[in-house]
Amino acid sequence: MNKPMMIVESGRPKAKIVVGDSNQAVEASNILQSTIKNISGAELPITTDNQSVSGTHIYVGRGKSVESFGIEIPSGITSQMDEEGFTIRNVNDSLVIAGNEDWHYRGTIYAVFDFLEIIGCRWFFPGQYGQVIPQMDTISIPPINKIERPSFRMRNIWYSGWMPVNDEDSEELTRWLDCNKANRLLISLPGDGTITRLAPSDQYFDTHPHIYAVDSKGERSRDMLCLSQPDTIEIATETIRTAFDQNPTMFAFGFAPPDGMPMCHCTQCQQRLHGINAKHLGRASLSDGWFYFVNEVAKKIQVEFPDRWLLTNGYANRMYPPEGISDFSENIGIQFAFLQSCTLHRIGDPRCWQRQDCEKLLKRWADLCPVFIYDYDPGVDLQNLPFPTLHNLRHDIPFFKDLGVWGFWTEGQNTWMRTHLNYYVRTKLMWNSDLDVDAIVRDYCQKFYGEAAYWIEKYVWTLENAVEKTDLHAQWGNNHHIPWKIIFTDPLIETLQEYLNHARQQTSALAHQRHVDMLQEYHHYLIAFLSIQQLTHLGEYQQAISKIDEALVARSKLSEVKSNLLPHTPDWVVESSDSTLEGLSDICRYLLDRTDGTVGKLVVFLPRDWKFKTDPFEDGLIEQWYRSDYEDEWDSVATTLYWENQGYQNETGYGYTGYAWYRTEFEVKNDMGNRPLILTFGGVFGQEIWVWINQLLVLHRDNESPSKPFDINLPENIQVGTNQIAVRIHSHGAHRGAQGGIYRRAFLWTSNN
Repeated sequence: MNKPMMIVESGRPKAKIVVGDSNQAVEASNILQSTIKNISGAELPITTDNQSVSGTHIYVGRGKSVESFGIEIPSGITSQMDEEGFTIRNVNDSLVIAGNEDWHYRGTIYAVFDFLEIIGCRWFFPGQYGQVIPQMDTISIPPINKIERPSFRMRNIWYSGWMPVNDEDSEELTRWLDCNKANRLLISLPGDGTITRLAPSDQYFDTHPHIYAVDSKGERSRDMLCLSQPDTIEIATETIRTAFDQNPTMFAFGFAPPDGMPMCHCTQCQQRLHGINAKHLGRASLSDGWFYFVNEVAKKIQVEFPDRWLLTNGYANRMYPPEGISDFSENIGIQFAFLQSCTLHRIGDPRCWQRQDCEKLLKRWADLCPVFIYDYDPGVDLQNLPFPTLHNLRHDIPFFKDLGVWGFWTEGQNTWMRTHLNYYVRTKLMWNSDLDVDAIVRDYCQKFYGEAAYWIEKYVWTLENAVEKTDLHAQWGNNHHIPWKIIFTDPLIETLQEYLNHARQQTSALAHQRHVDMLQEYHHYLIAFLSIQQLTHLGEYQQAISKIDEALVARSKLSEVKSNLLPHTPDWVVESSDSTLEGLSDICRYLLDRTDGTVGKLVVFLPRDWKFKTDPFEDGLIEQWYRSDYEDEWDSVATTLYWENQGYQNETGYGYTGYAWYRTEFEVKNDMGNRPLILTFGGVFGQEIWVWINQLLVLHRDNESPSKPFDINLPENIQVGTNQIAVRIHSHGAHRGAQGGIYRRAFLWTSNN
């Protein structure tokens, strides 16, 4: 067929849908029929393959007629799980839309959505808000002859629950993944704590207590196994053998320790660790002990089931490959997780040691066994600031393809204005890693914003470029006060606002205006959040709280349009994290109460800039750097930024770790008399803190909550006039991004009591 195929003409159906023999074909046919009707108003008739068919027709899924055409359609399933794909092809006056429906594959569904994309449909975000359905009363299709197979076997994005997720959200995400050819293979995965599948405690704990891990208190734990006991290996092997026996198409068995840093403290397990500490953790690596256990089980399983996989994870204290295993079994697959790693930069970025280490570790794992990726998007904390990482995806996904990575299990969040195009571009590159990201973004801008496309495209890439070029390093879950102004500078914000103004002026269609307005509302949220941080630095806590209220209003406006654009924070997250808007509000309220007369009255803010000196050889105590008469070379730093962000970081992002000192002076006026004074630090990052006032040590504390302010009741040696304060901080957190230092203002106040 060399001429276009007319499906709808002037609002009248010109083709019939011939449904194949499977339930998936029926589902796909209904999707095709309803979408064509939404586009044109014409409802294409659906008929079965055993009925007489005349005229133009579209075959959806396999059937007798399709089989008679003799064309290639992906099919079948093996333990390699790489048989996905679909065909869209003209045959005579017909169009065949069919794919692999064996096992859990959704090939015919994907084929239909791919065909609808050819017509002009898009699904940028889940739900009606994110879809683009063109309106035309005539649909004519040029000749098509394509067969596609995905670049990766596994292509999943799932909602972690850090943002609220209801049943409707879950259903919309599932549909959206279908629309964009992402899969959720129903295989046994190594989720946190799935080690309990191997030896359920209700079955074995009473009779075989020795197979369970010894915790740090010397007690047996039901959630973790002892990895060195021969009986543990035998019981685990038997559990997996039984599962494979009973399920012929169960190609993988996944298991992993609990979340966190699990460990068996028995003598044999500890000896097997070989005294290796993980650089990214600052504590013992479990890799040799864990993978000894996994490897022993895998070798036994491979004898009987050579075509099945044991899947486990290289996560937390198991990111490192083992050092003491030479015969790594060929049936092991690793889910590699980028846990302790900067999320703002691409794999191997020369400016980011964390991503360089990830590249090296990933290559080592890929040399040992099949690997699939567990990553985080958004990959910073819960403040809902923009997290554009198209620059990473553009580089990383083709890199993963070249490395032979099997795919992705991405932990996402139900907050689509924050991630914006990340998920959509991910799905496109997971299906075809060779696609042009610039073209994907341009297509989005044109279809979602119409006449404003040029300005929105500039907005997208200006924001992307700012993140890509930053020397700030941030990790998921390990950032207590990310200094966003380093990226989102005032000139950048003004430029982005200018683009949005132009975009709004260009739009005429109501749908496009609405889309620009939502991006503008999110920009309002960004501006409000940046103001919160700036006002907190100035000690303007009441104004900061007002800006938090503005950010909450912007969030509500977005949620009113669609709850997943910028949702509210779940209660359990508010209770567990200080980095949310609600958490920041509590911090600002805590500081305000001590300055506005609610709990106390402000005496004086300590200076913003203090003298600063690193102490890599721990000379400070010996030489009494806290003395007012100690003179040496001191730098000057702000107490509103980590020291890494003020020059104490090398070209690859290694920040200074170790001991460091701050010093300054403050004045106490005569009218204070003998009233007791309290010193509050708004925020200090470091594992330990010491404070001297007028050469007297008044505080030592282990800093378990670096995001929270803390108070010090000052001693009687405070004097009217000039006083000296010195702070010694120990920060040994290279594995956590090396944040260190005072990052919120300190002030003196008196209590109302």
